[in-house]
Amino acid sequence: GANVLVIGAGAVGLLVAAVTNLTGTSKVCITDIILERVDFAIANGWATKGYVAPPGLTTGLEIATDLKAKLNMLNGYDVVYDCTGMEVCVQTGIYAARSGGALMLIGMGSPVMTLPISAAALREVDILGGFRYANTYQLGVELLASGKLQNVEKLVTHSFRGMEGIQTAFRTAAQRMDENGQLIVKVEIETGSDSVEVE
Repeated sequence: GANVLVIGAGAVGLLVAAVTNLTGTSKVCITDIILERVDFAIANGWATKGYVAPPGLTTGLEIATDLKAKLNMLNGYDVVYDCTGMEVCVQTGIYAARSGGALMLIGMGSPVMTLPISAAALREVDILGGFRYANTYQLGVELLASGKLQNVEKLVTHSFRGMEGIQTAFRTAAQRMDENGQLIVKVEIETGSDSVEVE
């Protein structure tokens, strides 16, 4: 099984980690700037290890070097999924991948980035792109129906009812933690028989 790194523990990154765990990987590690998101992934069994970059590290090379040392993956990861779209995270993904590994770009962030292409080319790191929702719905429905995707319902951390809850839902979705100290991942608004997700 492959060793996998997921960069970004938002709703998309958490789901990527959860699904990756079903593919027979040896190790799924997750990183984010918010410790509670990393802990959430580990507590739900979607990741085996986690990493939060110390505040003093600012470049992709610094973060990747520290991450690989702290997670005991000095040779790098077979596959890295960037679920943020942030330039520094994509840079980190290139440096965190092993020679001959792959970086999959899932996050939709900055349209133009400065990347260490020489580092990718010299180490033969494949950089792959894919629109995050393309060709995924059938597999997603099958995984949910099979019951194999454990704890996925926990991604919705906050739910509000009716139209009167819309403003509160949007304010909640803009926060990392609620007033009770609970992590906010996904917020939904239940309007009658339907629910709407807020990001």
